[in-house]
Amino acid sequence: MWSLGETYPVPIMHLVDRPFIQHVVEILVGQGRKDLDIILSHLPQQIEDLLGDGSRWGCTIKYHLVRDVSLIGRALKTIAERDEKPCLLVDATAIPQVDLSSIDKETISRGPVFFCEEERNRKPDEPFEPWSGWAWLPTSAVHIFPVLSKLSDLYHWARVRYRKRCTVVTTPRVLKINTYAGLLDAHNQVLAKDFTGLMLTGREVEEGIWLSRDVTIEPGVQLLPPVFIGQNTRIGRKVSLGPYAVAGRNCVIDDRCTISNAVIFPYTYVGEYLEMEEVLVDKNRLINVHYTSETTITDDFLLSNVRGKEMQKWLSGGFSILFAYFLLAIALPLLPFIYLTLKARGLTPAQVHREAVILPAEFDSALWKTYSLTSVTLADRNGNGETATMGRFCRHFLTTFLPGLISVARGHVQVVGVLPRTKDEILAMDHEWRLTYMRAKAGLITESFINFGADASLDELFSAEIIYSSSFNRARDLKLLGRYFGALGRELFSKSDT
Repeated sequence: MWSLGETYPVPIMHLVDRPFIQHVVEILVGQGRKDLDIILSHLPQQIEDLLGDGSRWGCTIKYHLVRDVSLIGRALKTIAERDEKPCLLVDATAIPQVDLSSIDKETISRGPVFFCEEERNRKPDEPFEPWSGWAWLPTSAVHIFPVLSKLSDLYHWARVRYRKRCTVVTTPRVLKINTYAGLLDAHNQVLAKDFTGLMLTGREVEEGIWLSRDVTIEPGVQLLPPVFIGQNTRIGRKVSLGPYAVAGRNCVIDDRCTISNAVIFPYTYVGEYLEMEEVLVDKNRLINVHYTSETTITDDFLLSNVRGKEMQKWLSGGFSILFAYFLLAIALPLLPFIYLTLKARGLTPAQVHREAVILPAEFDSALWKTYSLTSVTLADRNGNGETATMGRFCRHFLTTFLPGLISVARGHVQVVGVLPRTKDEILAMDHEWRLTYMRAKAGLITESFINFGADASLDELFSAEIIYSSSFNRARDLKLLGRYFGALGRELFSKSDT
């Protein structure tokens, strides 16, 4: 599942109306498990942001970070040392239909208890892995936990290591989302009511038809059960939806589409007259489950990101544009005076144009849109850059901020954000850094510049942008704006006093 898993961890993918790992937590809490330890590796911050400390579900969640699956045993030993009790190991990409309390303590103390799917559910010519990824482990098993290349190897190791002391509990159904086919099949099992016990927000208005809040259905729509439509989703005229179709929250399915045996993930726009069957659609990414093929659609009229459009419109239509026009109105009459002052000091301004990427953007570089960002260089008569006689905030204001206001007024960049970068600069970034960066907004004033200056190291840039990208809001932007102009004013007044 490289394509979807590249931008977010697999357990966070939606099953019908919410992230899969949220279903896992709700089932565990519903069966009396109140203390959860989550072992994270790939894109851990997204799962932490979703689940928090667990208080929302009345449980306690602690997080442990490992580099890869081979180090799971080390994290389990740390957990076992804290509380010498049997451990319920849970794979967050699977849910078996089981009653955890049906296993007595004596059975668990004797050896591992594995919850496995009945083999009768196997499809012809399909590889079958019976273990669901859920197991009770006695304390002794945790302390001798093997080094694994993949989690499923634990089942085979325990069957050899414990032999007859190892217990296998069969379950008729297991939801597994670690393959595209499994993800689609998990949705279908829930829609068909073959798998029960999950909490769903939608209301079943007719047999097999679930509608959430604020759903808009235009005239002529045909809903063929089973169908689930998430909240704030709009279904266009004469759309045929179902059977076995899920449209996540905040989606737009345009007129005359035909969709069956398919999952449309949240915040996805589906264009007019499209026919889709046995597919997964995530924004502009189309996955054909039957052929296990993945395609990125570059035409926004076919598939695109609803949230990206709304976010970009909100960011470019508010405070930043008004503020840019206000400052341009003040600065334009002063530009001749600024130019003459620089010339009197022996400095020559020269414009520089860079093709920067508009943020937020998709992870796929083929979908990036760019704009021309203008800045100014200052050089003396000998061609040397101005460094000594001007404060860093004054220099930034003249060379970066004032010229960049034109791009802000056009809605391409914001007043406050992360550092604007070209395509090549973004592609050269560390993978985790790039994922976070692409979800942020670019700005002329950056937290890294305020804290560390224009010559910030890579570590300083990384820490500043990761912190800003995960917590930016209007209040934070106004605070950074105040710090910037406060420092600029102090430099100007100190120069005038001198």
